[in-house]
Amino acid sequence: MRVTASGAKSFVFESKLNRTNIRRTIGDVRSWTIEAARAEANRLRVELDGGNDPREL
Repeated sequence: MRVTASGAKSFVFESKLNRTNIRRTIGDVRSWTIEAARAEANRLRVELDGGNDPREL
């Protein structure tokens, strides 16, 4: 979870691709349950492991 300076909270997927950090916002904490956010993060990790950039999907 990431909190901005204005107080907005969102779930974020962060990993490395080709030795660089990548970050993709999953969604607002009011719209996503922790279980759903974890499932989405796992899906993004599988895409990344398959060689796909999750930011382009």
